[in-house]
Amino acid sequence: MEAHLHRRPAKPLILLLGGLCALLLLIGVMVLWPVGERGGAAVEGTPSTAAPAELAPGAASSHVGQQVYASVAGPWSRPLPVQVLSQKDVHAVVEQTRNMDASGIPALRDAALRAQDISVASNAIRALSRLGAIAGDAELQALVDDDRPRVRHEAVIALGQSGDASAVGLLTPLLESQDATLRNLALQALGRLGGGVAERHLRAVLEDPGAPALERALARDALAGGEERGTSRSASLSTRRAVPSVQ
Repeated sequence: MEAHLHRRPAKPLILLLGGLCALLLLIGVMVLWPVGERGGAAVEGTPSTAAPAELAPGAASSHVGQQVYASVAGPWSRPLPVQVLSQKDVHAVVEQTRNMDASGIPALRDAALRAQDISVASNAIRALSRLGAIAGDAELQALVDDDRPRVRHEAVIALGQSGDASAVGLLTPLLESQDATLRNLALQALGRLGGGVAERHLRAVLEDPGAPALERALARDALAGGEERGTSRSASLSTRRAVPSVQ
């Protein structure tokens, strides 16, 4: 009996040692696993946390989520990412589009036409409008028919700010769109561009008793804005004619 009592603590001791070994093994895995991640390649489909590699102008990356955008300090000749990005990368790219100058127009154009992320495409369009790169570009102007509402809305706003009178023909069909926001933006864009064709469509909306009240109000404001611009131009021309040139 006495010998049996002395042997009983052996089992709890073994269990205790086994638990300590398991704990040490778990701690080792937790410590070594991040090191392996940092030292190895990024998992496919996951944005790399490493610094982006230097890319030659015009080079592109096929790796989903890879950061290929340049520093906001420029230069802007490198491509913007067009594939799906993490939210953090999207914020960085959007911030970059707000700082780009005319040297970044090719990269912005590519992003506007090909970016899968709506925020990237929309902000690229906005930047191109700011840089005056929408006028005369048929591919960019065709984005008014994009499947993504936000993209086509930005494209319509950009057309209105482009000063390109030929864009009126792209805007007038949008007045029949099922997208109410698109119709409203098209009315405002037509008012900015002005011209006889735009004014006829605006007046037709204004005089249509079945048109929504908001659309009629926007058409009225757009026509009034066009008349003010016309009056201002006429006054400016009259002033120039009245002031004799200094010889």
